[in-house]
Amino acid sequence: MRTSTLSRRGFLASGARLAAFAGLPSWLQRAAQPSPLWQSNQSTLAELQAQWRSEIGGSPFDTAISAADLQTGQTGGVNGDQIRYPGCTLNLFVLMSVIRDVQEGRYPEWEVGDAISYTIRHSSAARARQLLLKTGGGDVARGIDKVNELIHSLGLTNTLFDHPPGYWEEDSQHDRENTTTANEMRAALMALWHDRVLEHRWTDYLLDKMTQVKPGLNYLIAGGVPVSAGRRVSHKNGFLWHPAARWVDNDVGVVWQATGPAARRGYAITMFFQNVPVEYGNIWLGQRLSWLTWRALGGAG
Repeated sequence: MRTSTLSRRGFLASGARLAAFAGLPSWLQRAAQPSPLWQSNQSTLAELQAQWRSEIGGSPFDTAISAADLQTGQTGGVNGDQIRYPGCTLNLFVLMSVIRDVQEGRYPEWEVGDAISYTIRHSSAARARQLLLKTGGGDVARGIDKVNELIHSLGLTNTLFDHPPGYWEEDSQHDRENTTTANEMRAALMALWHDRVLEHRWTDYLLDKMTQVKPGLNYLIAGGVPVSAGRRVSHKNGFLWHPAARWVDNDVGVVWQATGPAARRGYAITMFFQNVPVEYGNIWLGQRLSWLTWRALGGAG
């Protein structure tokens, strides 16, 4: 997202000045063969968490990460319950709400399909706000209430949608920060995957749309999954400048593979970075964490 809206607290939200990330680190260039099993066990996740802690502890960034094997339901994380500034990752719930409206026949897909695609492809805060208006029946406040009702229905207690990302000045309902945690966003992705948010065909619709992010935004989760692995990465970015957290750079998504006409296998991963001193300075760590997760839950190193 790229916005330049000054909030009531003087926070200038700034989206990504994105360019294609040239050159991958050597650890990502190594050839890797995909695992046929897509299975993990508790020892695998314990080892992965230890690797995450080592990488995060050796970096200068304030990082939270969470992941889940979507077959076994096993989860792991580092700093997963810490409150985070979500940026445009929170628009995932707006997308869910709009697609649920389509599912329920409130309006046809053709009225919102292009806006959904544009929101995801460009991480567009402006287009996401238009979708919020749509799901709210032309009322931003009603749209915000509706999104929070969806969030609460999933049992998420630390996720708050106070205003559409980038539009605090115009649309804040309670003069509060938007918040979430890595664990709660992971839980939301698990609920989506298991068709607790949408019917199966509409879940697949959203997962497919979320693979269509433009190349310049595929630098965190997707940047750590080798192209040769043949996996699809469905994700939603979130990027901003915050005076209390400096550069904030987030990505949430699912790495998956279709294994049959109606079957999918994959894992969910959410990563949140803040106090990044240099814009995009966290890319190397994000890709490293993503690659370690892929190796443990979706591939072989």
